Amino acid sequence: MTKRSNILVILGVALFALGATIVFLLVGDDTTPVSAGTAGSPGQVLVATADIAAGTTGEELVAQGMVESKTVDLGQVAPGAVPSTALLANQTVATDIAKGAQITNSSLRASQARGTSVVIPEGKQGVAVHLDFVPGGGGYVGAGDRVNVYSVVRNATPNPDDPAGSPCNPRVHLFLSNVEVLDVSAEVAPRVAVADQKQERTAGNALTYLLALDPFEAERVIFMASHEGLYLALTGDQAPPAGTPSPGMCSPVADQTAV
Repeated sequence: MTKRSNILVILGVALFALGATIVFLLVGDDTTPVSAGTAGSPGQVLVATADIAAGTTGEELVAQGMVESKTVDLGQVAPGAVPSTALLANQTVATDIAKGAQITNSSLRASQARGTSVVIPEGKQGVAVHLDFVPGGGGYVGAGDRVNVYSVVRNATPNPDDPAGSPCNPRVHLFLSNVEVLDVSAEVAPRVAVADQKQERTAGNALTYLLALDPFEAERVIFMASHEGLYLALTGDQAPPAGTPSPGMCSPVADQTAV
């Protein structure tokens, strides 16, 4: 019995030694040196084939052949060099690049998500306002529509020295008309436009609107959105251009008192 145990121990030691030898041979056989970064090693870079102006998109660089791929010694690769045109997607040139220069990460920036889909008219600026679902048009307002903007004043304080000239409180009045909507965070299809008109039109959450306003209009909208309230009304295709604001309506409505 003791003799058999000794044989098993010897066999176990022999198998262990054999396994260790195989592992050593496998590891030691890999004689390929790892020398990334040594002079003479190849590196792939993108090089400008023409002078590139800031603002050029990565897609334009590729479509117009403004960059080409080159293989250079790794020691000549600029820090942060872009190795492939695939990495130019959704990128925009941040600084001017001279012909022959390598395209680097520092010369690029992420393209704007809106791209060219939102065009701000000349003399206007895009002003974002956040409105509850119904005051914002109930989901019927979409990009490209025109809206009338009503102010809802709840907290006006009458002037005790000039009660006749003081604004009533509360009140609502039209102060901007025919305003272009550049974008909206969501739009809900009308029931008359869906196949199943019995389907109930769901209400939604507050929406964000990007409005085209000049600086004077922007001041008024920002003030009202920050301190009082706004209400949008969707206009028809033949809506007249912006005109003189309406005198407004005071509370109580039954008095029909204008300001």
